[in-house]
Amino acid sequence: MSINTDGAPGDNGDDGIGTADAGDGHSPVAPATGTNSVGRTTSGEAAFVGSARGGRGGDGGSAVHATAVPPFVEIKGGKGGDGAKGGTVDITNNASGALETSGDNAPGISGDASGGDGGNGAWAFAIAVGGKGGVGGRGGDGGTATVTTTIESNIITHGVNSNGITVNSSGGRGGNGGLGAAIGAGKGGNGGNGGFGGDAKGDNAGSISTDGAFSKGMLVRSAGGVAGDGASGFGIVGNGGNGGVPTIGGNAEGINSGTITTRGDFASGMVVQSVGGGGGDGGGGLGLFGGGGAGTDGNDGRAATGTNTGNITTSGLGAIGMLVESVGGGGGDGGGAIGLVSIGGKASGGGQGDTATGNVGGVIKTGVDGNGGDGAHGILIQSVGGGGGNGGYAIGVAPVISVAIGGGGGTGGKGGVVNVNQAGNGVTVETNGRSASGIIAQSVGGGGGNGGGAIAIGGLVGVSVGGSGDAAGDGDKVNYNVANAKVTTLGDDSIGVLMQSVGGGGGNGGFALSGSTVAAVGVGGSGGKAGKGGVVDATVGGTVNTSGDRSTGIVAQSIGGGGGNGGFSGAASFGASVGVGGSGAGGGDADAVTLRTADGAMQSITTDGADSAGLIVQSVGGGGGNGGFSGTLSAIAGFGMGGRGGAAGKGVATEATYNGSVETFRERSAGIIVQSIGGGGGNGGGQFGLSVNASVGIGGSGAGGGEAGTAKFFSTTTLDVTTHQSDSAGIIVQSVGGGGGNGGFSLNGAGLVAAVSIGGKAGTASDAKAVTVGINSGLIHTLGDRSTGIIAQSIGGGGGNGGGTASAGLGANVTIGGKGGGGGTGWTVDVTNGAAVHTEGVQSHGILAQSIGGGGGSGGFAVSVGGPSFSLGGDGASGGGSKKVYVENTGLISTDKDMSIGIFAQSVGGSGGDGGFAMAAGAFAAVGIGGKGGAGGAAGEVEVKNTTNITTVGSLSHGILAQSVGRRWRQWRICRNVCRRSVRRRFRGDRRRWRRWQSQQPGHGHPQR
Repeated sequence: MSINTDGAPGDNGDDGIGTADAGDGHSPVAPATGTNSVGRTTSGEAAFVGSARGGRGGDGGSAVHATAVPPFVEIKGGKGGDGAKGGTVDITNNASGALETSGDNAPGISGDASGGDGGNGAWAFAIAVGGKGGVGGRGGDGGTATVTTTIESNIITHGVNSNGITVNSSGGRGGNGGLGAAIGAGKGGNGGNGGFGGDAKGDNAGSISTDGAFSKGMLVRSAGGVAGDGASGFGIVGNGGNGGVPTIGGNAEGINSGTITTRGDFASGMVVQSVGGGGGDGGGGLGLFGGGGAGTDGNDGRAATGTNTGNITTSGLGAIGMLVESVGGGGGDGGGAIGLVSIGGKASGGGQGDTATGNVGGVIKTGVDGNGGDGAHGILIQSVGGGGGNGGYAIGVAPVISVAIGGGGGTGGKGGVVNVNQAGNGVTVETNGRSASGIIAQSVGGGGGNGGGAIAIGGLVGVSVGGSGDAAGDGDKVNYNVANAKVTTLGDDSIGVLMQSVGGGGGNGGFALSGSTVAAVGVGGSGGKAGKGGVVDATVGGTVNTSGDRSTGIVAQSIGGGGGNGGFSGAASFGASVGVGGSGAGGGDADAVTLRTADGAMQSITTDGADSAGLIVQSVGGGGGNGGFSGTLSAIAGFGMGGRGGAAGKGVATEATYNGSVETFRERSAGIIVQSIGGGGGNGGGQFGLSVNASVGIGGSGAGGGEAGTAKFFSTTTLDVTTHQSDSAGIIVQSVGGGGGNGGFSLNGAGLVAAVSIGGKAGTASDAKAVTVGINSGLIHTLGDRSTGIIAQSIGGGGGNGGGTASAGLGANVTIGGKGGGGGTGWTVDVTNGAAVHTEGVQSHGILAQSIGGGGGSGGFAVSVGGPSFSLGGDGASGGGSKKVYVENTGLISTDKDMSIGIFAQSVGGSGGDGGFAMAAGAFAAVGIGGKGGAGGAAGEVEVKNTTNITTVGSLSHGILAQSVGRRWRQWRICRNVCRRSVRRRFRGDRRRWRRWQSQQPGHGHPQR
């Protein structure tokens, strides 16, 4: 049955003689509405169709056109016609008989209200100027499409790309611009704009079965029209056309209360998408003066909502059970350019994702046939920003002076808000393949575009500048509220529940290469700043079971993106050469992460694979980008400088309140991990120079590490944590400051005059923040070696090392090593424990609480060899201090093996960095001076209160060990153990050992330092 009211296409423009511009597409003649009540079987086509598509615009023609200037004629490129808007589709199937199709591209039901595509512009040619290609036509907007099936409906398809239900209300694509050519100046035509997406809705209450690859159970999609591409331009001045402007997607909603079964690779059960149109690419420019066309910004997705209370079953590779996504369109790339002077086109930014909502219930299973299911997640709800386009390349070649400038990258789009809610009484999810997580909720910022590379080759002078990378998009808030989820994953790399907000990575700077006879200059492009991670707020309950390796039970995390790296540079000349590496950009900050067990609910987590923790809650700042390398070759003089590193992003506060049980069965699988981690600072770029006469170089500076936030863990009712294998602590709570970046090296050689090398200064580390643990009651039990019951640590980042240097030459040689970066401060640690703790392995303490200052970075080495030489090693930096550690314990503690202390509490200042060594060897004079070492950090107070029995069995296993270790003594104290009888039992019958132990305790003449 077909209800088709599609609009007719527009007429094409005339070629040769006539009207070059094309006609527009025609609108649908009427709405396509109706109800099907009869089952039917078809081959090679849909069983039930409602279509009200807009007509496509015609293509432009290339026609002779009179002009007012000699030679009074040109070939005009005609404009493409605009596509027409889609209409209204509203169809329902209530047939009790099956709608069954066979053959490829034959859906059971199809509802299509898409806009028509724009027509393409035509080519143009002129003798002098005016050779401008035709503009592409605009895509038509999408209309409104709705498909409904009742409980009686039964849909069956057999074939590739044959969905059970397809609902589409997408905007039409913009037409491409036409090529423009002229002997004088030619310009490519601009691409046409895309059409807006309309609203699309699908509601299934019946039965759907598909058998074939890419044959989804239900697809509901509204996409903005992709913009047309700009065309190339040729001439003495050649300019590429700009890409067209894309448009936003429409709202998309999918509902399933029936049964969906798919058998085939990439045949997902239920897919709901709102996708922004992608930006058009700029056209290339070729001429003596070439300019690439600019790409255009991708546009935004709109809201996407999916609800499932029925049953969904898939069998096949990449066949996701339920996928709901709002995706921003990608930015267009800038066009490349070639000429004496060339400038690459600027790329454009990606569009934003909008809100993506999943209301999850019913039963969802993937990979059920046991033969596939890899990559087939159970539920994936995501909002993703579009990636920024890449800048256009630039190549300059000239007999005298050549200039090449790479185009800049485009900005990444932001991810939108993601909501996952419980529908009905809860959800059951089962996956069987590898890389097939149970539930994923994520907001992801688009990556920044890379800068275009530049190459300049000039007879006398060559100048090249790499394009800058652009900033990435931020992730947005992720809200997860499912109090009753039963999740099972069986394959490797298959997390049970993953909730994350991730900032996009910054774009990398473009490279720069130049060569000439007199002077060459190369400057690498700077990297783009990373996007921020967003807030993650999770309320959990139910059961999670994973069986494969690297399959954590539950993960909640906010992650800042990594900063873009600076572009490298290279310059070579028979005269002078200058090379400067591009700067790295800053990493993105993370945001707060909070996880709690739902009120009145309990959470159970079990993992059976290696490297599979039970619960991970993290806020992780992004690392800074590295500075670009610089290299120079010259006959007379050379100067090079490495790019500086980018500052790291911050970790922000994390807090988990967990009630229930966690059990892990394999190695390197901690029970619970709560962390806030600052990103590492970017490293400075290295530098290398070689010259016949003189060469001077400076390594790039490293950047500072990112600050960490507070880390808190609480259990307010009862907690049962068991780990069975080695390197599997029960609970780990950490705040870790980011380490500073290393300074860049500098290596230079010169034959006659001088070689000077200066190492880059290292970046300073950042501080950690307070760590708090509060456990009311329960049992923490570890069975493997190196598996402490509770670990609470605040650790300052380590300072970066200064850049090393070396110079060699027949003339004077000078080298100066870079200075190390200071260590970060460890902050306060507060542990209050009421749970019983039992460890059975070697080096498995009951409670380990530490505040640790980061070590200072070492100074860079300095080596000079040849003529008169001077070397100065870089100074080491001071270590970071530590703060107070407090432990209060009311739970029984027992350890069974050697080197397993009951309560181990420490405040430890960071060690100072070593001074860099210096070596000088010269024909006439040589002086070498080593760098100064850095001071150690001061330690804080340590206090332990224990009111219950502590039992240790192995050697070197003290009941309580408390230490404050730093460069100067600070107040130290330990409350006398109220239950000393448990300690005295160890020495029953051996009074000499008992008195020796007593004399070593605080208050008996041996204060801990």
